[in-house]
Amino acid sequence: MIDKNKISEAETVKRFLNHARVDFEEKEIDYYPPEPADIWCKDIDKKFQIVKADFDFQKKIHTQSIVIGSDSRQSVFKKFIIDPIEKKRKYSKEAKGITLLINSWIEPPWVKGQVDLIKKVNSNYFKSLGFDEIYLVCPQKNISIFP
Repeated sequence: MIDKNKISEAETVKRFLNHARVDFEEKEIDYYPPEPADIWCKDIDKKFQIVKADFDFQKKIHTQSIVIGSDSRQSVFKKFIIDPIEKKRKYSKEAKGITLLINSWIEPPWVKGQVDLIKKVNSNYFKSLGFDEIYLVCPQKNISIFP
């Protein structure tokens, strides 16, 4: 029996692959691959680590129509993107060959600008995490965080 967390992780991977227009076979999804991967799509040989963006925080942003000024935008970005990524830093030495997906149910319009800013200020930050790629997986599209 596959637990709810694994089903949620697999749904994030499927959404990511569908947005990227990558053909894959659902029956080839390995829900329990060797660590540190959370999900492995065997037919396309892609391994994924999945982390959720802070859902309580997303709900607050979504329901309260928060207007974010430039000063607080960095703190919002930290809570929304950086904090979830930091939860997976422990895998940095084993992360080669793995794509990190951040599951989100909203699409903040300012994310790409903040990613570009971090890359300018600290170009090695995302590289230091060890993952081949990092994406924010939103309902309608993927947003590339790294490379």
